[in-house]
Amino acid sequence: MAYQRKDAYYHKAKREGERSRAAYKLEQLEKKFHLFRRGDKVLDIGNFPGGWTQMAARKVGLEGVVIGVDLDPVDPIPEPCVKQIQGDITDPEIIASVREGFGGEDKKVQVVMSDASPKLSGVRDADSARQLALVEAIYETALQMLAPGGHFIAKVFSRATPHELIADAKKRFKRVKQHKPDASRKESSEIYLVCCEFKGEELP
Repeated sequence: MAYQRKDAYYHKAKREGERSRAAYKLEQLEKKFHLFRRGDKVLDIGNFPGGWTQMAARKVGLEGVVIGVDLDPVDPIPEPCVKQIQGDITDPEIIASVREGFGGEDKKVQVVMSDASPKLSGVRDADSARQLALVEAIYETALQMLAPGGHFIAKVFSRATPHELIADAKKRFKRVKQHKPDASRKESSEIYLVCCEFKGEELP
């Protein structure tokens, strides 16, 4: 194996019934950046196998709504505030289904998040380009869906930092940070772009 799969967070996830170790990444991001409140509406893009969705559902509670979207089927998540949609988030019909799930066309959400990665080929430059394109598409969706004061969180690779996206985000959000939680594997190049407090206004 290229990495030691069965590390402390792997065993912790198995022991505590989490779908993946990724749940602890979100938990640590939440502790640092205070991303969720009870009753929030949360959109989780590329949510297979559901670790982030499950964790977010606990944070927002029964008063909230968490919608997961993924190309692949996701095993049902028992929390009653969770809805799952299978499809491509860039498809207008899927976006319409997401909006309906949150209560209608005019409804905005407090958090858009993504731990998604494209299917990797092993060719570093090609994989970096795919991740960059994916993050840009998710960011565009976030700009459509976020309420003022909302937050955007997405995985990026340190070797493919989306500099233009970050520059744009700094104009649209009050705080923009990059952070690698302890639950990420040390050898992984993944980091998380955390954009807090969406200003909700059109740029000139």
